[in-house]
Amino acid sequence: MAQDSELILTVGRRKCASARVRMTPGTGVITVNKRAYNDYFTTEAIRGYIEQPLVLTGKTAEFDIFARINGGGEMGQAGALRHGIARALEKYDESLRPVLKKAGMLTRDSREKERKKPGRPGARTRFQFSKREFAAFCRVSMASGRLAYRWSGVFFMAWGICAPPPFHPIASPQGGRYRMG
Repeated sequence: MAQDSELILTVGRRKCASARVRMTPGTGVITVNKRAYNDYFTTEAIRGYIEQPLVLTGKTAEFDIFARINGGGEMGQAGALRHGIARALEKYDESLRPVLKKAGMLTRDSREKERKKPGRPGARTRFQFSKREFAAFCRVSMASGRLAYRWSGVFFMAWGICAPPPFHPIASPQGGRYRMG
């Protein structure tokens, strides 16, 4: 347990944001980047999210918190500040650790933005598939009983080495009509 007059320094992180938190005994004033807490985080939901560790432990009006936050957006910064406050409370009193740990406030949320992949507009999104454009650049060819799509010099095997199915419009002797028997 830390001394009552002791300054507690911790760091909280979330996404690309990092918050350096200084916690001292006081009246419950929170200052973020030299601005009032209510001016920096304007949404009530975000302020409630940040105050969760203090409310959970019942120490809302016992500490003054000064935070310097860099990077990220509004929710990332809020998560970083919440993480830093939870770590500071744990440093102040070790008996609060099980309560904070059970609520998941001491664990750093490791979810980050996934990187953009080459040949795609985003991380997982793909350009809309167009069958018309694919057909314009493809040529269906028959070579030694194999059906292959030729596109930009690359061959894509459609049905492997076996003969193409009888309903294929080019390979079928019936001209594309599928007949049983």
